Amino acid sequence: MAKNILQFKLLLMSPGDVTDERNAASELINSWNAQIGNALGVSIDLVKWETHSQPLVGANPQKILNQQLVSEADFGIAIFWSRLGTPTDTHISGTAEEIDGLIARGIDVSIYICNRPIEQSKIQEYTKLSDYLAIIKRNALITNYTNLEDLRELLLLHITHTIINLVSKEKAININNLDNTSTSKNINKPNIKIKLQAGFVPTGAINKGYLEVCIQNHSDSYVFIGGVMLTMKNGNNIFYQRDAITQALNNRKELRPSEALSFHFDPIQIKSDIPDLSQIKGFTVKDDIDRIFSSDEENVGSLIESLLNFS
Repeated sequence: MAKNILQFKLLLMSPGDVTDERNAASELINSWNAQIGNALGVSIDLVKWETHSQPLVGANPQKILNQQLVSEADFGIAIFWSRLGTPTDTHISGTAEEIDGLIARGIDVSIYICNRPIEQSKIQEYTKLSDYLAIIKRNALITNYTNLEDLRELLLLHITHTIINLVSKEKAININNLDNTSTSKNINKPNIKIKLQAGFVPTGAINKGYLEVCIQNHSDSYVFIGGVMLTMKNGNNIFYQRDAITQALNNRKELRPSEALSFHFDPIQIKSDIPDLSQIKGFTVKDDIDRIFSSDEENVGSLIESLLNFS
């Protein structure tokens, strides 16, 4: 019997120095579709310029690629190593233009950076890449990887998490259309509390301070919670890939009734990313249909400053 399959388009972006990574991503998507995707009733169309672009005339090549690839992507992955790529008419590189196009559409973008050593002759190009990443890191999730095996593991977790969220949003939209109301997702919103507290871990002769964010389910229902995000007063969110103590991935988790989970942040890393700690509003999580739960604590910046004194 034929079954309905949801298909999502994943745009793969990169300069030309990560061919092995692009091939590994293609192999992973094929495997994901055959195993996980088949079980979920979902298919990922991996969109690449090599397979999805068509020769056209009347516009510059990058603009044509944007029209054909960027405009229809549901989420994006960018992979970098030693260079940012070739400049276009409007951007510092074609890959950067594609990333900016997705972000402008409100599409999730994850960026993976290879830690392999770089030749001295490529340092200047790498500096351009580093400068770009420093600018964009608040609008995209940036993760480092060491080798292809590491990349495959990270991609598998990220892609599965993203697809589950996309499927949940699709179902929520269908329910809203049937109910003819955009507020149905607010009905019976679970009671989720987010608490902040200081924690310390012995590191040699001193205790290193950490900020623990505890998410508690005070409702009678199961809740699937996405990653913990640090929220700024200007509305931006900052996402850290791994727990600062356990190194566990900051990904989707199930919370049973009366259950809680914790995620730890390094105050030194936060201070490095956000010099003005007074601009921090708090911490938030979302469930599978994008209902937002926020911490109630005020003066988060002061709490982080106090932890810095112990680090």
